[in-house]
Amino acid sequence: AEVVLITCPYFTLKLLTLKDAVLASDTLGQSFHSLTVIEGQVLLQGRGWQQALSRYETALIPANSGDYQITPLGQVRVLKASVE
Repeated sequence: AEVVLITCPYFTLKLLTLKDAVLASDTLGQSFHSLTVIEGQVLLQGRGWQQALSRYETALIPANSGDYQITPLGQVRVLKASVE
């Protein structure tokens, strides 16, 4: 599930709640994505890279990264900030 927590002219902050399904995401070359895990663990994977994140860890995905996947390792909640 994806819920918009706040939006303004400068950024949007969403709460992602995931359990079993892999979430495909894409920067579309337009905005960074900042992901902070607030519960559980995830594996981020993109073209030529991957990064595991645990609770309270953050990854900054540059706008030119394109598509990537968020794989939950159990029940997870992630804050996703971007410019939209």
